[in-house]
Amino acid sequence: MATPLNIQKLIGYLVRLPGIGPRQAARFAYALLDWDKESTDSLAAVLADLKKSVQRCNVCGRAIEKTQDIDICTSCKNLQSGHPILVIEKDQDLENIERSGYFQGAYHLLGGLILDEKKEGLVHKRVKGLYERIETLMNNRNLKKPIEIIVAVSATPEGDATALYLERVLEPFIKKNEIQFQRLGRGLSTGSELEYADPETIKFALKNRK
Repeated sequence: MATPLNIQKLIGYLVRLPGIGPRQAARFAYALLDWDKESTDSLAAVLADLKKSVQRCNVCGRAIEKTQDIDICTSCKNLQSGHPILVIEKDQDLENIERSGYFQGAYHLLGGLILDEKKEGLVHKRVKGLYERIETLMNNRNLKKPIEIIVAVSATPEGDATALYLERVLEPFIKKNEIQFQRLGRGLSTGSELEYADPETIKFALKNRK
């Protein structure tokens, strides 16, 4: 007997989520089928309201509450121009780093890694945004010292490829000594993701960036 059409449709949407394969998606879909109507209606309402109530900061890309007159986050609005910029993969990494309480500066969210087919288009767009952001900083202030660009992505092959791609894209600024391109130092073990690193590991990796 064929799988019900709406279950197939739901699985098709769920597999688009990070780290979710067809089997997991099917498991979630059938679990949702067994929820009571009140719960599924509540979930549908939250999903329907998501794009209406949450937006991305136009500068760094982090998620913020949507309002009529604000399109950038508080951090970007209040940031001093000389602060370093920490380039990260995803929202969970940003939240984890903020919990460590060590980093004082700006963020730039890539939304994924360069070898992730599902995210590659978004990553290229966000990298272009970073280039334009640095370009604006160069035009709007007298350069007294290079801006630190710290690439804080997972210690994986995909993370390494993303860091190399960023370095190539930002090479014009590096050659002019307008930015100081750095990566996280020791502390984050090979193959690990920043999202799951504890605060002390994050502090150590940031302190020993190179």
